[in-house]
Amino acid sequence: MIHGGMEHGEIASLLERLKEEAERAFQRRLLAFFGGGQDTLQLSVDFLRSRGEGALILTASGELPGVKLPEGFSLLAHNESEKLLGRTYENLIMDLTENLVPNDLGRAVGLIKGGGLVLLLLPHDFLSQVNVFHRNTLPPPFTPGDVRHYFAFWLKRTLLEADGVAVVEDGNVVKDGLTDAEEWVREPVVVPDGDSLKNIKSLALTRDQLRAVEEIIFFLQERPERGTLILVADRGRGKSAALGLAAAAIPGERAPLKMAITSAEREMAEEVFRFFRRGLNLRGVKYREGRGNFFEGEGWTLQYLPPPAASEGRWDVLFVDEAAAIPYRLLLKMARRARSPVFSTTIHGYEGSGRSFSVRFIQGLTQERFDLRKVKMEEPIRYSPDDPVERWLFRALMLSAEPGEMPGKIDRRRLRFNVEVAGEVLERNEEFFRSYFGIFVLAHYKNTPNDLALLLDGPNQWMASLSLKGTPLVALQLAEEGSLSRQVVEKIYSGWIPPGNLIPDCLIKYYRDESLGGLKGLRIVRIATHPHLQGRGLGSEALKRMEEWAQRGGFDYLGTSYGATEELLNFWLKNGYTPVHVSPSPNPVSGEHSVIMIKPLSEDLKRRLNDLKESFIRRTLEALPDPLRDVEPEVVRLLINPPSVDFSLKMTEEDLKRAVAYAWGTMTYVVSRDVVLPYVKAYFSTKRRPALERSDEILLISRVLQCRSWDETHRLIRKGPVYTMIRLKDVMKLLIRYFTGEEIEKEIGRYPTR
Repeated sequence: MIHGGMEHGEIASLLERLKEEAERAFQRRLLAFFGGGQDTLQLSVDFLRSRGEGALILTASGELPGVKLPEGFSLLAHNESEKLLGRTYENLIMDLTENLVPNDLGRAVGLIKGGGLVLLLLPHDFLSQVNVFHRNTLPPPFTPGDVRHYFAFWLKRTLLEADGVAVVEDGNVVKDGLTDAEEWVREPVVVPDGDSLKNIKSLALTRDQLRAVEEIIFFLQERPERGTLILVADRGRGKSAALGLAAAAIPGERAPLKMAITSAEREMAEEVFRFFRRGLNLRGVKYREGRGNFFEGEGWTLQYLPPPAASEGRWDVLFVDEAAAIPYRLLLKMARRARSPVFSTTIHGYEGSGRSFSVRFIQGLTQERFDLRKVKMEEPIRYSPDDPVERWLFRALMLSAEPGEMPGKIDRRRLRFNVEVAGEVLERNEEFFRSYFGIFVLAHYKNTPNDLALLLDGPNQWMASLSLKGTPLVALQLAEEGSLSRQVVEKIYSGWIPPGNLIPDCLIKYYRDESLGGLKGLRIVRIATHPHLQGRGLGSEALKRMEEWAQRGGFDYLGTSYGATEELLNFWLKNGYTPVHVSPSPNPVSGEHSVIMIKPLSEDLKRRLNDLKESFIRRTLEALPDPLRDVEPEVVRLLINPPSVDFSLKMTEEDLKRAVAYAWGTMTYVVSRDVVLPYVKAYFSTKRRPALERSDEILLISRVLQCRSWDETHRLIRKGPVYTMIRLKDVMKLLIRYFTGEEIEKEIGRYPTR
């Protein structure tokens, strides 16, 4: 008997009926056991073994003490599910009694083929359990008792309301999940005998996949001028395999051929490489494979590169897998630099939104007059269309969330701003919450199921929105930070990284001031505007109203962190935020350096802001020759926004004379940089300085502070190399006179007027 309810035979009977229906319809069926433990898991294993089937078993630890698994059963830890993308399993048994990481759940369910069962084992206290995911993300000063449990309530609600999902609670069947689905048989894929690439195309499992392979091959063979192909699909449609097969059809067609594959992470492209190898082997194409996914054959090469490197190269063919996870500016750069670029992405996935990718990216390509081809794959590979478990997963993890319909003309007097507990909103108004979350999805944020759970359960998380007529127009996710105890601050000071306290961690570690950890901060985790309303000032309006709410709540500062770009820096600077830290390491996907900015609200922090600014600028100036050398000079220019303070420049008499000899004489920059540098640092350390053009500031940043070459520098300011060299001398004349004073005029007078 299972916990005083159903007998083993009754559970087995339910499993049998679910299995028969799943096989008949080539769909999956899901059975959630609330209160299911070791005996339920053993029963599930015995049932599947009796049918001669195996299963993927996932537990929190990857262990099952006392359970001997028969052949055909694979046991792994939850967090190993990421390694399994691209594989297919007959059935899934997932033990969630100790922990539930939403990302792992979403990935694992997607691995199961039609006719399979998904068996979820959940604890008795599922609705109140503080699991490992909660503890790992719990920010101080909050305690386990502060955890909100809305994600568990939401997940259970979706299970109870979904078709094809059975629920057993404490041994009692709450719903059987049977749908009386009709039989479904996949239509065969037929490739004509005369097709020269039949051996490759015959690997396609659906007509949809075959069509995609053929369209990509045709595009690569045709090579249209400024052509670009975009392939979009939901997860499990076989798009990565289609890319790999199409890529394998090209070597030998023409030479020389230089190809590359890129994705946000190398692992994302493994399925592409797997089918690329299969295709080459079927064609009998000889090749060598080197380290790091480098392939070379007669007259052709193909290699994997991370996105920043791929965007800098020149390619005959460039495949970009999971493009939604890559910044928009890099995607456009790739499209410009490759002769035949192919972009693919998942529409409802964890890597980023394929819809935001396609909407914004297509607009950019259209504006630049690219010849755009679009291919959409809809038929699932692993199961039949309209699979109820897929529908449940999309709803439960908000993978299909979209912004609401436009409310018509925007009357700013009727805009409403609210800061609320996200779970309470989801409970009472799912449509509003989905519209709110959908704005993040379409704003090119990388949204994962973990983000959803953190928003719903995190005790420091707030959902904020600017709405009109019940439709969110601007979405904000806020996180309360700081208010840390002396003990916690001391741990951070010594090197500990606290969960959920990004800005206090930065302020304590980089400014070595423990008092900053006690301040109460509000971080804007994300902010996004409805895609049809961007550029109208609604984001700034939302920030203004949020600031008023934060002031009433006694917050000391507002803050944000993001990958620094010219556009985003201008937005945050315009809204009164000040940079206090820039990461020395670039993001491996975007190549951008993260910046942290704050806006003081308390009078005490406002008084201290100039000190923070001076410290930040001093550290940033020192970092520019090395860790920040590749940051765009325009970004550096915006980051270094000095206060209006007096600046005293200390130079020896010898160095003053050498500086004058460079600016007015014949000394070269190479032997004079050490005396040029102090003046440039002085200029960027105070607002009390001579007026320079933007191009002059870019010149100083690029050549002097970042030590870029003359060649790089003259291209950045769009002037000739000789002009650039002369202009630096002219700018130095201004700086020397301003920061040194009249006493330098006698030395200047020793040089003929030029």
